[in-house]
Amino acid sequence: MHFFLQLRDLMTYGSWSPFTLEKLMAHKRAKLQQNAAESVTDEALCSSIVGSATRTNEAWNTRAEVLEHQGSGYVQETFMLYLLPSLLVTTLTFMFEVRPWRQNGKQAKE
Repeated sequence: MHFFLQLRDLMTYGSWSPFTLEKLMAHKRAKLQQNAAESVTDEALCSSIVGSATRTNEAWNTRAEVLEHQGSGYVQETFMLYLLPSLLVTTLTFMFEVRPWRQNGKQAKE
């Protein structure tokens, strides 16, 4: 899962590590200076970063509310997150460990 989050960061932000303080401040300063005629102070820059960090994403809020009304909670989400990988690991284990052992046992009996 960590790899997929890093891949998403690369696709979205164009960098493997887009969240360093220097990069964040440079990006936010450039964005604020496009809208302002004068230079942006460090205080305004920090205030803008804190403001954007505390503001939630409306699309995410809407999705969370829909899932809440459907009754999808933490336990169900966790179960669904681990169900497919667990089945995959179990199937692969069976294929690579149990089946060859059974075949070797049949050959030994013959």
